[in-house]
Amino acid sequence: MIWLNTSLTFSSKEIPILKEHTDFWRPMITAIFETLITAKKEHLKKNPGIKEGLVFVMWGGYAQKFRKIVEDLNKKTQPALDIAFVENNHPAATGEALATFHKNNSFTHANAELKKFGLPEVKWFSDGAGNSAVAPIAAAPAVAAAAVEAEVRLFFFPFFFSCLC
Repeated sequence: MIWLNTSLTFSSKEIPILKEHTDFWRPMITAIFETLITAKKEHLKKNPGIKEGLVFVMWGGYAQKFRKIVEDLNKKTQPALDIAFVENNHPAATGEALATFHKNNSFTHANAELKKFGLPEVKWFSDGAGNSAVAPIAAAPAVAAAAVEAEVRLFFFPFFFSCLC
């Protein structure tokens, strides 16, 4: 699992600066996606008979703009991988966008896509008693922040954007 942000170094709330950072980092983010797709294809070639794919969780408009890039990279070499996308508003959104983020639990949807690929679900957080559980909708932003610190797996969060591999 890899977590990245589309702008990688962005810490401001000024939208023009966000666009500059996103544009600056786009080639690096694209190279990371290409590496992930290529590595997964090589893994599948060496392990015929298994069916695995990639799940990209894309939070926010900047992240979702990468969907076409991922699809094009996947088509670049055959065979194409099975890829799933879980899209949602960014958890830093306000108003109705934030309400929609909470309503559409990306964590549950990501686990459902992983299950379709025969991959294990991600245990997104501990319930405090040492038991792992899928994040409740209301806890999603806090869980995302905690998962960044707790998980040493791959997840891609541009905006947040993630790739479950």
